[in-house]
Amino acid sequence: MISPFNILRCLHIWKPKNREWGYDLVTSAAMRIGNNQPGCEPEELQGFLDVLDRLGFPAWLDGTIDMESQEAWETYFRETFANYFNFLLKANGVAVSLYFFITVMVALWSRSTLGIIRDTTRIAWAYGFVLVAAWYTLQTVKTSSWAIGLSSGKTLMRPFPPVEQMSKEDPTVSKGPTTVPHRSDVLVGTRLHTRKIGAYSSWMDYHPGNREFLQYVSHYGGKIYRSYEQGLPSIFSERLIENAVNVIASRHGRFLQQDYRTGDWRLMTGAERQDHVRLKLFIGEKTCSAAIKEEIDFLLDDCRFGYHVRGTSISQISQTHLQDLEEMLFARVPTSPSEALPSKLKSPFAPKFRLPTKTTLAQDNKETWTSWNEYSLSLPEEDYPFFQPLEEVYFITKNGGLASGTVVSISEDGVCEVAVYGEMAGRDPIPRLPCGSFRKRDHLVEGMRAQADYERHGEWFWGHLSRIRPNYDVDMVYDDGDVETGVYRDYYATVWE
Repeated sequence: MISPFNILRCLHIWKPKNREWGYDLVTSAAMRIGNNQPGCEPEELQGFLDVLDRLGFPAWLDGTIDMESQEAWETYFRETFANYFNFLLKANGVAVSLYFFITVMVALWSRSTLGIIRDTTRIAWAYGFVLVAAWYTLQTVKTSSWAIGLSSGKTLMRPFPPVEQMSKEDPTVSKGPTTVPHRSDVLVGTRLHTRKIGAYSSWMDYHPGNREFLQYVSHYGGKIYRSYEQGLPSIFSERLIENAVNVIASRHGRFLQQDYRTGDWRLMTGAERQDHVRLKLFIGEKTCSAAIKEEIDFLLDDCRFGYHVRGTSISQISQTHLQDLEEMLFARVPTSPSEALPSKLKSPFAPKFRLPTKTTLAQDNKETWTSWNEYSLSLPEEDYPFFQPLEEVYFITKNGGLASGTVVSISEDGVCEVAVYGEMAGRDPIPRLPCGSFRKRDHLVEGMRAQADYERHGEWFWGHLSRIRPNYDVDMVYDDGDVETGVYRDYYATVWE
């Protein structure tokens, strides 16, 4: 998007008709700063100040710079804005006073009382209009939902509230292997469905994979899908669900559920994936059913992060009841009289399953581990694949380590331009290397075979990934039995030549 339209788009003033508003640049940056998220951590304030220096921003307007404080960004912006406001106020006062003084002197010199009155009236009208417009604009901003969310502390509240006490056993969380989300994946978040964190509650809707999925839901969900369930054989509704899964799979996407306790992303099983797609199609978008589902999610959040979590038993039982209530409200419509007959009478709010015991959890984890522990990737061919922009890749550096990044562009002569991240980001220019120098960063999945630089000693050993963390750090279990946790992304590889 070219200038000035890119600036208007970032400031939430203008957008193309075929695009969603999403979050404007100011709100998104404020949310990242308010939560010390990557790119806006205290020690990274210096990079922002260096940019201001290159732009010629006067240093005497800077607020307090204390990068040791957890509120370094907030303190700097708060004091810088105050300094800038006071400077403009004083400059404006001096300018108006000087204008009045010159006007009065000229009037006295010419001995024209009418001139004094005329010039004074002109100033009053000019500054009066500006003051009224400024007051109206300020009041409009203060009463907007965006400003109310900021002033109440909800919009910039940390997206993942700390949990004082939480049960480790929860049947509502997928037991699939941990992995890392990609752009094309559909993310079923469980830590953002809350009123306490304002704008974050709809953040997932703007993820590329979720937008693709929601677009399908908007076309075939809601009344259309329910009419299929009510008036046609089940094969028709099943085909709609199957098509939704195929649309995501055609873009190499997966369905991932977030563990609300740790933030880890897990691959949903086939049954979980089918249930989620069917639920979204049944509810549709912007419907009464969607509002009810959102309220249930908010109640679940109270049990997981609110005051109910202090009583673990009550919290777990409440979550089970809410899950059952959701299933009752949005259950599949029976297509035959025999299907509609209940097998036995029971209370509508009785839990349909018991909490798992430690024994059953261990068995489930063992089965999952066995099935994924055998998964490994074959080595790529010499003329490794054609890359596409936005694909994640890695390459071997001169010191024998790994550097990860994202493909930005590919030239006609087979040269890839990659935006690197991690320890190399911000220090080295964007590498431009032959595409054969890069390897594709495949989907990381728990149990995958990999090599890692054990304790960064320069020696690479084989093992498998025992956990994939949301920030790409992994836990390694080496073939000799050693275990290493929190291995950084540039010190392990699932394919090594």
